[in-house]
Amino acid sequence: MAKIPGNKPPTSKTPATEAEPTKKNAEAPRAPKTKVKGRVLPKPKPSIGDKFEDAMGKGLDKTLHAMTKAGLAEPIIKKGLKIAGAPGASKDTPPEFLEGIAKSAANILRGEYGCRATKKSFEERSGNFISQALQRSPMGEELKEVDAFHNEAFVREMEQTSGARFSDGNKVEFLIDGPQSFGKRFELIDNAKESISLMTWHIYEDDTGIEMCKRIAAKAREGVEVKVIVDDKIAMRSTGEKTLKVLEEAGAKVIRWSDPENCAVGNHCKLMIIDNEAAVVGGMNPGNVYSHASQTEAVESYDGPKWRDTDMLVEGPAVIDNLELFAAFWNEQVFAFSEVYDPEIYGTVYADKDALLAKVGKPGKSKAAVVNHVPDDDNFKIYSSILKAIDGATKTIDIENAYFLNLPGLEQLLQAALMRGVQVRILTNSKTSVDEPLVSEPIMKSLPELVESGAEVYLKKGDTLHSKFMIVDRSFVSVGSLNLPPRSLFYDAEMAMSLIDPDAAATLGKAFENDLEDKFAQKIDKTADLKVKSTWYNRFIKKYFYDHL
Repeated sequence: MAKIPGNKPPTSKTPATEAEPTKKNAEAPRAPKTKVKGRVLPKPKPSIGDKFEDAMGKGLDKTLHAMTKAGLAEPIIKKGLKIAGAPGASKDTPPEFLEGIAKSAANILRGEYGCRATKKSFEERSGNFISQALQRSPMGEELKEVDAFHNEAFVREMEQTSGARFSDGNKVEFLIDGPQSFGKRFELIDNAKESISLMTWHIYEDDTGIEMCKRIAAKAREGVEVKVIVDDKIAMRSTGEKTLKVLEEAGAKVIRWSDPENCAVGNHCKLMIIDNEAAVVGGMNPGNVYSHASQTEAVESYDGPKWRDTDMLVEGPAVIDNLELFAAFWNEQVFAFSEVYDPEIYGTVYADKDALLAKVGKPGKSKAAVVNHVPDDDNFKIYSSILKAIDGATKTIDIENAYFLNLPGLEQLLQAALMRGVQVRILTNSKTSVDEPLVSEPIMKSLPELVESGAEVYLKKGDTLHSKFMIVDRSFVSVGSLNLPPRSLFYDAEMAMSLIDPDAAATLGKAFENDLEDKFAQKIDKTADLKVKSTWYNRFIKKYFYDHL
């Protein structure tokens, strides 16, 4: 991904300043150091069937590579979709929808084959993940009564790992599920006086997406400055253009975000800022599955999926850090694609930080940091900050994530936490609740060793779990857009907010406990409950396109 010009947000490109060690730091209590060793499992001897499958897989991979190199991927995929159909398509589906899917698939192939020979593998990266997480300042004794997140030296290490400084004085409110989140979003939009800055993966063409765009458009007509960023690979399908047209016709500036250097990279961030005074961050896009059609005329009759998700309302200095992050994404596009986004029309976003900080004040007591993930070989700040928090845990680790894959680094540090007596609880999707069937097999195969080592694993019942948060030692919270499959690290721009606040952690902890109740989740007592039928297609994707899972 290209370097982002403009303001310097607290991203992986902008590391926090290292503090000089002091006598106080040197004597600070800290978490026990963890020696991390990866497991080496014996590989079974391949059967004749395995060898045949391997040969077929290599042949298909070479065919796809040749097809992509010749520029034939998009037309061939498009023709195949017309013949075989596509997920969600019907006889009334406009041709633009299939064209968008074909273009997205071709972009994935171009991105994969364009950098496969040069990028680091996940195994190579895992050493970097762990080394970042285990960075240590010169300190001595172990933690006694104080957890790591109230240890000044450990917090500085977290800042160094994440490239993001914590600000004091923030007020946070967790928005559990769509009715809460979209009720608050629409209230903020309706009361906007100066500006609305929205960054989201997609705006659905359903009751929620249309209702939100109508409200934003009304504010744009009143003279409120509106800037919107959506991912171009989703927007290129006809399922997103109607809602964006509502915004553009009202005078809102809309950017369809694409990476200037890699067509396979997407923008998965979710962020809304109102009047530079309040921000909503988390996992939700404007759509019925997220909102449950709340705040729309369809709410009474809506009987579609109601996903479990988590957003967070933030007020205070962290709002300005979020604004700087939005500015970085916006300004990058205006500079990189000036022929599309005329700087005279779209403008750049500039934050007078001192003035804005004076305006927002310090309405709460949460320490908050805005962490940005840029998908390239050198940046993995959100993931490393999660690993860092896990390594600092002394009591509890609670993880709620839509697609939990036991990735390199994560596996070792969770196993190490279990060995030192930390309670580890994980909630993720089941085979039936997951919205992306492709990841159901990798999820189920990621969990048995953790169950055997003593982790409490729960699988979602009913509709999809889309939430992405972690609570450590009932003091630290991470909420954001980052899922835990490889795609989120290799091919998606992501964001998260880290909090240090026992009260906030306790509040979100209650929501987590509720999610673990029998009516919402199944506790896994034996690994046999995690068995899943393996398919040739899934094995092919894992072997040749693992980074896209």
